[in-house]
Amino acid sequence: LAYLNKSFDVVLSMFGAMFAPQPEKVMSEIARVLKSGGKLYMANWTPDSMPAQMFKAVSNVVHPPAKLPSPVLWGDESTVSERLAGWFSDVQLTRKTYPQWHFPFDADELVFFFRRYFGPVKRAFDSVGLAEQARLHEKLAGIYRRNSETRNGVLSITGGEYLEVIATRI
Repeated sequence: LAYLNKSFDVVLSMFGAMFAPQPEKVMSEIARVLKSGGKLYMANWTPDSMPAQMFKAVSNVVHPPAKLPSPVLWGDESTVSERLAGWFSDVQLTRKTYPQWHFPFDADELVFFFRRYFGPVKRAFDSVGLAEQARLHEKLAGIYRRNSETRNGVLSITGGEYLEVIATRI
């Protein structure tokens, strides 16, 4: 990070740092720029959340680089505890549910929505032929159906579990 040591009282990452490819470097940089006594706040998708299921389906089409740790390990309590050890104290890990996303269409339309507006899903569809696109579409639509409820034509995603991380820099 392009900041001086101990520059910040607070570091916040909401579903962001979890996607950096080197978790050890993420923690060392966060710890480096955070003042002693400063707070770290993170929100990270859990391994069973709807976004994690979606990422897995997409990674089966567009394979991540070898040896790249899964981003959703940041939503696993034991992994996060290990990553924060030595840098942070008073670590609080709480599973929470992200407020529901509401879409005025069904699961099939949601696939088209993510295909158009969400880079990883778009890239997956663009990288395969029509038969594989149809399989991916069905896989994603199934994930959205299992993690939602529909009322009056509005699909509400309910599977947005995340791990809230609050910790104090030593």
